[in-house]
Amino acid sequence: MLGSFLGLRGIDKKRGRKHLELGIQMLVKKEDFSGAWVGWNNLGELLWKSSEFRSSAFHLQRALEMASNLSMKLETLRNLLELHLRKDGSNSKRVDQILQEIETHHFDEAEGYEQMQLFNSLAFGYLLRGELKKAKRYLKKTIPFTACNEEYHLYTLCNLALLFKVSGLNAKAEVFWTRAMSIAKQKNHYGALDQMTKNLQLFEKEMQKKFTHR
Repeated sequence: MLGSFLGLRGIDKKRGRKHLELGIQMLVKKEDFSGAWVGWNNLGELLWKSSEFRSSAFHLQRALEMASNLSMKLETLRNLLELHLRKDGSNSKRVDQILQEIETHHFDEAEGYEQMQLFNSLAFGYLLRGELKKAKRYLKKTIPFTACNEEYHLYTLCNLALLFKVSGLNAKAEVFWTRAMSIAKQKNHYGALDQMTKNLQLFEKEMQKKFTHR
């Protein structure tokens, strides 16, 4: 969908949203619910990335209801995880529920495209929660998927930078962060630049809360 490209790459979020909304209406009218799922899921993703959490939750719930296979369900749950990490906090009950639901499934039954995104989202979630062993486990899983795909590997590099940062390896963290940002700039992936910057801000905020509550 053109709307997904425009919106999720950060080229023109307003136009992207409009295209997605029109596409969903057309597909529902045609009773193409698998196609509409793509629209609801991608619009939900665009909205949480724009901090429009209530609207995001509405569209992702519709996507979850329409998910007709495991790959669709896991991709929607991934976006719900990303949403509620930001809306409710990494240690909220809702995040606990979503993590539990995701991890009841056999990931190898999902498509590789969904797996590599899911593993990075799980790694980021566990980094925010301070559960580094689980974060490392999912990073090890995602590296083979993203190593040959720079547009997704930059998120792996970003998560590795956060892992090194929380482990006190600041010089190494800076190397991986710089590589991630450099790839995003080379690809003109404005959406990734924005998301990685916000991920870093959220990570630092969560780490500060944990430090304060010690």
